Amino acid sequence: MSEENNYRLLAVAVCNSIVWNKKYKMYYCSKDWSLKQPFQYIGLYDDKSIRAMGRVENCITADYDINAGELFVHRGQDPITKEEQPVTESQKERLLEIFREEDEGPVEIYSGYKFYLLDENDFTEMDFCKGSGRGLRSCQYLNLQDYFGGTRPENDSSQVIAELLEGKTW
Repeated sequence: MSEENNYRLLAVAVCNSIVWNKKYKMYYCSKDWSLKQPFQYIGLYDDKSIRAMGRVENCITADYDINAGELFVHRGQDPITKEEQPVTESQKERLLEIFREEDEGPVEIYSGYKFYLLDENDFTEMDFCKGSGRGLRSCQYLNLQDYFGGTRPENDSSQVIAELLEGKTW
């Protein structure tokens, strides 16, 4: 993995679903949405700032049969290599929890979505402000190394990175 990929974050506009995304430490999008660049982190963007970030654990395409209460996992994928990776029982349980409490969410997500599950132990809230006057409409890749100011993180945990980005703008 290249050094740049180690610190690439995909900032995604979540707006109405920010509370829900933070609660479940995940991001979801259409299964047809194709992301061109590899990334290790997702930043949840709302109101001109990245409000939380986490390391991507797995990108899972799945459907849920609400009547049968059944989960259908189609594939897990590493967000950097794009290679297929296994979906753990713990990840399946997290998806089931999301689907079972889906009525709290902003849209129906039973079918046609992929879910970026963020590492529950490597997720942090933050306030990394966007410097321009325009908001983020969809997504933007950020190489976080560009914002470290020459300081190398002691490790690549979300918490350490968020502390380095504190008070900076992008």
